[in-house]
Amino acid sequence: MTVQPSQLSVFLGRRDLDRNTGEAVIPKDGSPKLTHFSLVTNVVTVERSVPKLAKVTILTSLSYFIIQIPAFVVKNGMVRWPLWL
Repeated sequence: MTVQPSQLSVFLGRRDLDRNTGEAVIPKDGSPKLTHFSLVTNVVTVERSVPKLAKVTILTSLSYFIIQIPAFVVKNGMVRWPLWL
């Protein structure tokens, strides 16, 4: 559930590539974000906060699994073992 919003934000945040700097072109007022669609010349510049946010996302996903794995093993108040029964 957390993948789709992040993919959508990358898709909507892409810009043209500035070949001199290797980063996304910041558009001036009134100019379009993209002048064309390309898989190799449309980019997203990553900020310094992205690795920290990735770690927060992993930690929140781990807390989800800490709750879900015991819920998967227990059915109707009884522990199912082996899991395929």
